[in-house]
Amino acid sequence: MKKLPWTISKSEPLAIFLSACVLLITAFFSVGFYHADEHFQVLEFAGYKLGLTPLKDLPWEFHFRMRPALQPAMAVLLHHFFSLFGIENPFAITLILRILSAGISLTGMWLVYKAFYKTIESRILGQWFLLLSFFLWFAIYNHVRFSSENWSGTLFVIAFAFYVIRKKPGRLFFFSVGVLTGLSFLFRY
Repeated sequence: MKKLPWTISKSEPLAIFLSACVLLITAFFSVGFYHADEHFQVLEFAGYKLGLTPLKDLPWEFHFRMRPALQPAMAVLLHHFFSLFGIENPFAITLILRILSAGISLTGMWLVYKAFYKTIESRILGQWFLLLSFFLWFAIYNHVRFSSENWSGTLFVIAFAFYVIRKKPGRLFFFSVGVLTGLSFLFRY
């Protein structure tokens, strides 16, 4: 690989730190849900399993079993885990779910940046790529959502970035990429 006329890696740790701060602030101040699916097909299903939501109040998708159970199961497990520490407030649990979503999305942003920053030869374009990779406003807003679209897309992007970054692919590499793309499908089919 040829030497780039500029280096951006010195700015990378600062960008990741600032992006993490922005994501945490966004997760903390986000209220409600972006789309009804995020609440009614994920959190309400989890609420049913926790005994908080009556069966009659669930949407028709529950009765026809047409939604994946992976995210509601994650929410239930997280609720049970934090209830061991006395945290049972559903708003606190949704905040934790948003922070978890932000963390997985930050990982995806970083891996995509790592996969492609060496292909940019212009210093200005490289700086724009860094800024847009970590601070695109609508991406920040969506990255904190515990929605099936966000998790599916993020896991697919992580799998794609792994594929691009690969050094010496072996069985473990292909297994990891396969699991990530499979989970991407399971989160949103």
